[in-house]
Amino acid sequence: MDDARKNLRNKRPRVTETPQEVSTKTNDTTDEECEDYKTTTNSPPKPYTRGDSLIVDLTDMIDNPLYSDLIIRCNDDEELHANKLFLAGRSNYFHNLLLSTQEQTKSNKIIIKEVTSSIFKVVLEYFYTGNVSDETLTIDIVPDAYYGATAFLLPNLKEIIVQFMKSYMEHCHNVGSSNQIAKILSKISDNSINDINDDDDQLIDEICKFLMSKSLYNIDYHNLSSKALEFLLSRTLNLKEGNFVTTEYDVFRYCVLWAVDQIETNDVIYFSLLLPNIAGLEGQKGSGIKELDPVDPNSSNLLEQHRDKIKSILNSILNFIDFRLIHASILAKIIEPLDIVKSSIITAAYRYQAQFADGLVQMKRGSQE
Repeated sequence: MDDARKNLRNKRPRVTETPQEVSTKTNDTTDEECEDYKTTTNSPPKPYTRGDSLIVDLTDMIDNPLYSDLIIRCNDDEELHANKLFLAGRSNYFHNLLLSTQEQTKSNKIIIKEVTSSIFKVVLEYFYTGNVSDETLTIDIVPDAYYGATAFLLPNLKEIIVQFMKSYMEHCHNVGSSNQIAKILSKISDNSINDINDDDDQLIDEICKFLMSKSLYNIDYHNLSSKALEFLLSRTLNLKEGNFVTTEYDVFRYCVLWAVDQIETNDVIYFSLLLPNIAGLEGQKGSGIKELDPVDPNSSNLLEQHRDKIKSILNSILNFIDFRLIHASILAKIIEPLDIVKSSIITAAYRYQAQFADGLVQMKRGSQE
């Protein structure tokens, strides 16, 4: 038995020096403090002794057969190792799964169908250390990790993932990041367990704040699911602070093109010409909307062919577009002739705008710039 344990131990490297992550440096440490820290650690590293750090010792136990009495098979068939009592003590989900009956207590192997092994490694690291490293939690697995934290009833892990996403989005400002984060929103939205709860609200709201600060046209149509687009528009409809970068007309235009892309991708170009973007509709600077020729709905076979499908796809999404923020000329000469939006919605927008003697107050949702 002693020889077997030694062999298992030799297969897993042991920390022999004090790792830098065990230092007292925090995430709030300044660059100057980092330099000071580095100068104080130039001396030879102190040999590590078991018991010096609880975190280091527990990290060494993660997926380590030497300290485990439970084998966990995930839905990708990879097997991980854990301590049964440790999991049960850290989670109500695993307490009920492992200790609720005598038969379960004796079992040394379980199957977790909800997640892959890479996701369960996030859960294991959280169980053993109370945190998750950047090496384990990556942007590519955020949606599945969040789903796992929800499934295993781990609100603190969900908060860690939210903070990870906030930090990531603070440093992402390119077109590719908009597509990546849109895909994350789609996966989180589509993976939601039953109704969205307060914790889910926090993550979805943070993602929506990021996406609203970028042009919708940065997002490829196929990267936003129907539910994700609905979340994005509904969560930003009545903004009290901030400003949606995309004008409300362009929000409508994007949604129509998004719907057409689901019907026939090759027809998106035609509809993009039928619905010019706001830059193409504006007159000289400061002169507002230029004179428009009304759309002739009878001149387009494609419009006639796709109209019912577009209306069906956008049935719920159009409820989260504020047509009051779209110029009356655009409503009358472009949107109304399309016969995609209910006449009652268009009429309500006209009535709202009629209250303002000087015309439309703003064209974007949110606070005025």
